[in-house]
Amino acid sequence: MFGLSLTFAREIIYIPMKRTILLVCLCFGLHTAIAQQTEAPAYTKSNAFKEPEMGASRLLLMKNGNTLFFQFTRSKGVNVTVYDQQHQSAGVVNNRIGSWKPKKMKDADLKALFEVNGNAVVFLEQLIERRPTLYRLIFDGKTGKLLREEELAKNHQIPVSETRDRGYGNFQSAQFIVRKDPASEYYAIGVCNVESSAKEKEHIELIHFAPDHKVISRALFKSPGGTYRYLVFPDIYVNQDKYVFIACQGYNTKATGGQGSHVIIGRLQKGNKSFESKILDYTDDYNVSMLVLKHRKEDGLVYMLNAFETKKEDQDKGIMGFANSNYALEMNVLDPVTLEVKNHYLIKHPQLSAYAEQNTASKKKRQAGYTGFIQDFRLQDDGTITYLFEYMQHDSKTMGTGEAGKSASVTTRTVWLTHMGDIGIVNAGLDGKELSSFTIAKRQTVERTLDMFLINRRKWSSWHFRAGGINDVMPAFYSYDYLFVNGREYVFFNDSHVKIEDERNDFLTRKRSLAISNANTACATFDGKKVTKAYLFGEPAAKDENKFCQLEMITTSEDSKTMATMMIEKKGRRHKKAYIVWVDFK
Repeated sequence: MFGLSLTFAREIIYIPMKRTILLVCLCFGLHTAIAQQTEAPAYTKSNAFKEPEMGASRLLLMKNGNTLFFQFTRSKGVNVTVYDQQHQSAGVVNNRIGSWKPKKMKDADLKALFEVNGNAVVFLEQLIERRPTLYRLIFDGKTGKLLREEELAKNHQIPVSETRDRGYGNFQSAQFIVRKDPASEYYAIGVCNVESSAKEKEHIELIHFAPDHKVISRALFKSPGGTYRYLVFPDIYVNQDKYVFIACQGYNTKATGGQGSHVIIGRLQKGNKSFESKILDYTDDYNVSMLVLKHRKEDGLVYMLNAFETKKEDQDKGIMGFANSNYALEMNVLDPVTLEVKNHYLIKHPQLSAYAEQNTASKKKRQAGYTGFIQDFRLQDDGTITYLFEYMQHDSKTMGTGEAGKSASVTTRTVWLTHMGDIGIVNAGLDGKELSSFTIAKRQTVERTLDMFLINRRKWSSWHFRAGGINDVMPAFYSYDYLFVNGREYVFFNDSHVKIEDERNDFLTRKRSLAISNANTACATFDGKKVTKAYLFGEPAAKDENKFCQLEMITTSEDSKTMATMMIEKKGRRHKKAYIVWVDFK
């Protein structure tokens, strides 16, 4: 667990001329008139349907203009609704899954969802007889019908004693990883051998697939020279049919040869049966929390961002967390063909911290600066890198029922919480130099344990399977999302009791938000001096009318000019409808 302070800010320190800042926020209690309204992006919506309060949902925008709406249920399998280019639907197609009982859908982990050959491909991990098993489901991109259901890979059986909760945010299995080439329809899966014997070195089996789902290459990725027993936190980049690039952390314990660790990278060339690999010497003894790979097409290099916990003597390197849980963030620029390190540097954001100190940070936190955690990063077409941060703090509370006494007993349960604070956006050059930074005030609490790189993981997995009922918690509506299109930045988030007309964007006057049903979606623009705002889905007609959307379901077109998500419309306490909405940023 880690702890951190919650401080909030409201402006932008510096803005390059080529960028205009637009902030799109989901704001609770948005009932007062908005001054100086700006025009929100145009949107269209589907016919209304009942809000799916149980199961999990996803959207996929297809190249043919269709939108596929997936509902993963624990009674009917996978329901798919296909919306055409005019956003009209012919109805819901029910697809039964034959590989497990319907009620076991709640135990599945979504590993990936993307388009290949005009069809939608879903990768689900399921525990079958205590063996993690990866399934590939292929759905027709025009009809939504399930075309193929096949077992793709299996891992070692997990002992009963090691069975863990597979719920959202508590345990996301690291048995399998699935990645697709952003520029083509080639993809790869990694099978992580985390249950190998005590004498055997861990390895990751990598399988490279063509768009016709045939295997191009497969090989075992191991620590060079058998240096490290354990391999953790892998990420993969796929380059068409040419190669697959992988990075992970290797480490030992005292019982397996010492406590050293390094980041390891490797490449599997087309047709080869073994990897070329390399240990990055400068990552000696890193305690990595996670690493993420992204490819920049303009220079052909891979950018690897890794977060690692600092030692007491190196805490000046850290920018995330408190002194007792201090984390540094390092960008590594790598040549995926030669495995050469072109550059590596620690991320610093003095402008972001200076803004927090000078404007809205509490007196106790002004010296600490901004210490939010990394959630993702984006390689932009304009030659900049955007880093997405968010304050996060883990907590717990014990709840009891009954009365203590001779004739009664007290039942208690512990609820794990994540307090999610203000957003930090940093735009930097490829060399790490900070160009512009701003923060957005936000204060949320969700009854789940959520961690850093949440926004990145949402793209590939990390779904929340809703149980329904009044006690259902919905982390899929929390945190935020980000979009940069047409030279403008958009930030999406949920917050409570936000006063749109407040000059100070100070969280200290607000209560934390636990409920989501009082939200409205607003669109705000920054002109360099002040923020102007508008309701994205129209101003509510009454105080008890709300329109909000599900962040976890956000999907965009390849050019990012169309965004789709699910909007919930609430009138009064009980009247709710759901819509698929398409927001146009053209």
